[in-house]
Amino acid sequence: MRDESLPVYSLDQLSCYDGMHTVGGAPLGVYMGLKGHVLDVSNSEFYIVGGSYHTFAGKDVSVCLGRM
Repeated sequence: MRDESLPVYSLDQLSCYDGMHTVGGAPLGVYMGLKGHVLDVSNSEFYIVGGSYHTFAGKDVSVCLGRM
């Protein structure tokens, strides 16, 4: 059951949270989707711009991680 207090993101909205988009000069953060959940990975050095897994930032990675 979905927690109604949590926001819902479309894939287009999620794509803005890749660490490269800003609003008023402030970064939006780094999020990724995984099995219907959105995870804030902004504090992980692996997912920020230049990190080893930045390619996953702003995307639903359910299938990608399932195949690893």
